[in-house]
Amino acid sequence: GKESLSVDDVKSVGMVDCRTHMVDEKFDGDLESVLKDCIANKIEKLVCVGQNTVDCKQVLELSVKYSGVIYPCVGFHPVHYTLTPKEQRQDKLNKIIDMITFNHESLVGIGEIGLDFCPWRFQNCDATQIEQEKQSQKDAFRAQLQTAKQLSLPVNVHSRMSSRYAVDILEQENM
Repeated sequence: GKESLSVDDVKSVGMVDCRTHMVDEKFDGDLESVLKDCIANKIEKLVCVGQNTVDCKQVLELSVKYSGVIYPCVGFHPVHYTLTPKEQRQDKLNKIIDMITFNHESLVGIGEIGLDFCPWRFQNCDATQIEQEKQSQKDAFRAQLQTAKQLSLPVNVHSRMSSRYAVDILEQENM
């Protein structure tokens, strides 16, 4: 059988990994071993980020199971947002914002949120569609930033090939 992590496994504050994806299927069946290895190497606290409605729920569950080691950060990652069919995006964004609002006292932040303008994301789009997709990501980013402000939560930002836009939006939202 697998051993459970105990409070004794965490002896002092060492390093904190501020963005992990511990709900990734790569960790299925091996998570406790990975966590013990982290702790043995002085990486004693892990901020686990959500990316979509399914894994945000899993992040919250892991943070309860491994309290004191895994800390939850919930949000709609821009890549997952873009991969979501357009007609479902607003509903899924609303669900994540509701999840954030309901669980805000247990969250260490909102994330991983932001912008991803990597050209291969838009390979099947014309110029107008590219601009619409970028604007849609910006709108989802803003909505999550506004939620972070309302709840006084920090954000964990993803920015690929979009740093200038991400910083501009952060400044416009007074983050």
